[in-house]
Amino acid sequence: MRMKKKKTFDFTTGPILKNLVLFAIPLIISFTLQNLYNMVDMVVVGRMIGEEAIAAVGTTSGIFMLVTMFISGATVGMSVVVSQYLGAGDMKMVNRSIYTSLYLIMAFTAVTSVLGAVFTRQLLILIRTPENVLADAVIYLRIIFIGEAATAVYNMASQLMRSLGDSLTPMIMLIIASVLNVTLNILFVGPLHMGVAGVAYGTLLASAFAAVSCLVIAWRVLPVLRPTREGIRFSPDLAKTVIRIAIPSSLQSSMMSIGNICIQTGINTFGATYMAAFNAASKVDSFISFPPGGLTNGLQVFVGQNMGAKQLDRIRESVRKTFFVQLCYHTVTGFILLLFGKSFIRIFVSDGASAMINIGYTYLIFAAVGGLGNAVRALMLSALIGAGDSEAAFRASIVQLAVQVFCAFVLSRYLGYVGVFLGTPLGWAVSGIYGLIRYHSGKWEEKGVV
Repeated sequence: MRMKKKKTFDFTTGPILKNLVLFAIPLIISFTLQNLYNMVDMVVVGRMIGEEAIAAVGTTSGIFMLVTMFISGATVGMSVVVSQYLGAGDMKMVNRSIYTSLYLIMAFTAVTSVLGAVFTRQLLILIRTPENVLADAVIYLRIIFIGEAATAVYNMASQLMRSLGDSLTPMIMLIIASVLNVTLNILFVGPLHMGVAGVAYGTLLASAFAAVSCLVIAWRVLPVLRPTREGIRFSPDLAKTVIRIAIPSSLQSSMMSIGNICIQTGINTFGATYMAAFNAASKVDSFISFPPGGLTNGLQVFVGQNMGAKQLDRIRESVRKTFFVQLCYHTVTGFILLLFGKSFIRIFVSDGASAMINIGYTYLIFAAVGGLGNAVRALMLSALIGAGDSEAAFRASIVQLAVQVFCAFVLSRYLGYVGVFLGTPLGWAVSGIYGLIRYHSGKWEEKGVV
């Protein structure tokens, strides 16, 4: 029997683009708010503390995102399995998949949280964090690691609700948490004078609120989440299935983070001004250019449900229509970045930071030109992961990482910081081409879980 609850989507029937867009709107808002989280941290410290504080907060993002992407990959493994069993109408297996995934995710989170907090300084030294920003970076990253469980719970609860067709509730919780995050950041850094530790605590508390709220609501509105005697038992077979999808998906996501860490490492060698410029510009790019990630995440759920229902033609049509939307969006946002890029970067700093603004704008030029490559990459990888072909998505990310490593450590010797910046659009383009070739090969059609 299919689950038909309020605010949920059955993607196996009905108009494709309309349902995808309706489902994706809350995801797009959620993506924007999640990008806003770290962006707000950097704006607050930049305007209230200074350029070095931006460098300190920004240089930590690659490391923590690496861990977060591993957790996110595990939740994607859960989401793919759950959505495919949902598409097949097997609610018993949906329940068992949820609890087996829960045990795996929380165990991994506990280990990485402890290790990350203990080895924070060593990790930052490894990526060549300059001495003048190291102390603040250690403080910020250690607090964020301690609060990693909140991030994991929110990702798990929100991904679960989305895989079952409810993208609205996680968005509402994230809106409230974002307002709370901004308020706490200003309070802690301003009147309470807590420095970069203040923005870390503000982010931690806001994330904890989003996690607990989303989990409580999911428990109340999704009957399939309620434990059953058989469902709460750990299933080795289901665990293997989740891990089979989760590990390549986690590695695929983490390859992107490792690539970002390589770029950050390359930029760190040029000093605090270049670090601040890169981190501010990358946040602007993420905020403006990445919202369609909500649409491709929605596509992942769409593909999962239709793989379970064996409706491959609907999958192909959804990919074509999603690409058209992506093309239009990135054409417009590319021009926005080119026209208003310097004005956006000025948001992060007070007057007198013209060098930082010009360096950051250089990055935005490359991001604007390479935006379509990123759209193709995200589209193809989401479609492949939703189908269960996460190994191909992982290989695409390996290719992207290789390009970014080459640019950060080889090309930068000849072109300076510009060589480092080139790693982002070139990596997107090469990864997107690989994903496109894999998708058109049709091999993903044989990767269904059910």
